[in-house]
Amino acid sequence: MSDKNYHYTQNLIVWLMHYNELYDVYITRKRVKNITLRIKNDGTALCTAPMRLSWQDIDVFIQSHTTWLEKQRKKLAKLSALRVSIAENELLFRGKKYQYIQVKELASLVLFDHERLCIRAAADMNIPEEKEAWYIEQALRIIPPKVAYFAEKFGFIYKNVTIRNQKTKWGSCSAKKNLNFNYKLVQTPDYVLDYLILHELAHTEHLHHGPTFWARVEQCCPDYKKAEHYLRHEGRVL
Repeated sequence: MSDKNYHYTQNLIVWLMHYNELYDVYITRKRVKNITLRIKNDGTALCTAPMRLSWQDIDVFIQSHTTWLEKQRKKLAKLSALRVSIAENELLFRGKKYQYIQVKELASLVLFDHERLCIRAAADMNIPEEKEAWYIEQALRIIPPKVAYFAEKFGFIYKNVTIRNQKTKWGSCSAKKNLNFNYKLVQTPDYVLDYLILHELAHTEHLHHGPTFWARVEQCCPDYKKAEHYLRHEGRVL
């Protein structure tokens, strides 16, 4: 194991040598009170420091968190091992891998062959914007009707359903009973999507995560812990 060695560059990048590996920690100065360190899903370490904090203090802070950095990177490595391998001509949809065939002549029409696990549509999945738009379209087609079904079945009252590209949340519920869902939920198995919908619907009655909230969730979704496990593990790498 090599000594820890830091080199500061003018573009505020810190190169951190630790356990014979080269780690790069990106430092940003902002109008904040406290210095923080976090790891993105791609393994990038981000340090946010107060404007007037000295480089020496930043250095000491990072060095004191090298063990934490190592633990977080090991966690990310385990998560990466769970990542579903998707080929160029494949899509992850409702928890399964589908072969994708682009047929421009289909325009807005999408053909699903669930027996052969094949999807035909006009979108070019090599273009990120088109791929995201396609997933959002499917989410709009699938999620609102499911919300309406579960709301009627279990007696929930809600107002609007919005599909978003949320970076850190699968869903949310406002005090006005408006529901937001991450479009990537259509990549998860149906039991996970159903649980997330029931989770947010339960928030229309309980805007917290206390015992009464979880009791309502369990009443509607007895095996919700299975879905929670998926979201904590496989879900983090979607």
